[in-house]
Amino acid sequence: MDVKNKLRPNDLAIVFDSLSQPRINAYKRYFGSHLSDDEVYNCYLWNDAISKALFNVITQIEITLRNRTHVSLSSQLYHSQKRVVTRCSGNPRNWNTSNTNTIGTTSSCNWYEAGLLENKSLSKIHTTTHHYRSKTPLQGRVRPSPDDVVSSLHFGFWSSLIDKNPLVQWGNVLAHIFPKHRASNSNQWNVATQQKRLTYRLELVRDIRNRIAHHEPLWKTPKILDETPPAQGSNRAVLHPPSSTPTESIQRLRIIYSKITELLRWMSQELYDDLVASATHTHFLWLCSTRGLDFYIKHHEIASSHIKSCKFKRELGSIIKMKKSVFLVHGKRSISALHPI
Repeated sequence: MDVKNKLRPNDLAIVFDSLSQPRINAYKRYFGSHLSDDEVYNCYLWNDAISKALFNVITQIEITLRNRTHVSLSSQLYHSQKRVVTRCSGNPRNWNTSNTNTIGTTSSCNWYEAGLLENKSLSKIHTTTHHYRSKTPLQGRVRPSPDDVVSSLHFGFWSSLIDKNPLVQWGNVLAHIFPKHRASNSNQWNVATQQKRLTYRLELVRDIRNRIAHHEPLWKTPKILDETPPAQGSNRAVLHPPSSTPTESIQRLRIIYSKITELLRWMSQELYDDLVASATHTHFLWLCSTRGLDFYIKHHEIASSHIKSCKFKRELGSIIKMKKSVFLVHGKRSISALHPI
C-alpha cells in the first residue's frame, strides 16, 4: 500500500511543549509511565476523539432542547402581556419596565418579555435585545426577532432556566419539551422533586459540554451523583467516585453517555432511535472501550495514512481487517476520509 503518514507531528517535543509539560505528564501518570512518547500522544488523540464524538451528541441535544423550549414557552405565553426593561443598567432591582407588543407567532414569540424571568436570566436576553452602550431596547427594524434572540443564548441559559425561574408554570411546558419522560405521563412535572431531578441531569450535560469546550481531559471523570434531591442540609449521594484508572474512565464515560442520550430520548424517541442507529453512536461506543483505547495507543501511529484511489479497492480488505483510518487520494488531493467505528 502506498502509504504516507500525514497526521503524525514531525517533532513531538514541540507538540508537548505547546500542550504544556504538566498536561502531558498527567497523561503519562494516568495511562502508564512505561508508554513511549508516541503512545502518550496517542492517548491524547484518543481523548480528543472521545471529546469530538461526545460533543456531536451534546450539540444535537442543545439544539433540540433550545427549540422545544422556545416553541413550548411561545405557545403558553403568546397572549400574555409583554414588558420590556427600559434601561438595563445599574442595580437590577431598580430596573423600570414598560409595556411592549407581542411579536412573532404562537410557535415563536417574545415569551422572554412576559415578566416571568428572573434578572439573571433577563440579563442574558438583554445582550441581544438592548443597545450595548445605552442599554435601551432595540426598536423598529433593528429589534431582534424571537428566533434571533433564542439562537444567541448559550446552553448555560437553557440548562438553568427551570431552576432559576420559578414563576414560570413549568408543568405543561416540561410535558411538551420532554414527552417521553415518565413524569409527562403521570402529570408530575409540578412536583419540585421531578424538576430538580431534571435540573441535575441538565447540569451534568452542561458540565461535560464545558469540559470539552475548555479542553479539559474527559478521562478525568468527576464523581457521578445521585439525581434524587437530598434532604435539606445534606449532600447528594455519590454513585460513582472520580475515576482513578483508564478502565474506570471508560466505565464512567459510558454511564455519562447513557445519561446524556437518555435526555435526548425524553425529548424525542425518533431522534434517539436515529442516533442509536448512526455511525456517531457506534463510533463513540468503539472509542469508549478498552479495545478502542488499546487501538489508539498501539496502532494509531499507522492509522492516519494516505492511499491512492487506484489502489483503494485492492487494499480495502486490509484496511477493514486492521481497522485503519485512511485518506483516499486522487492526484495530489485528499478526496475522502475513512475511520473505524
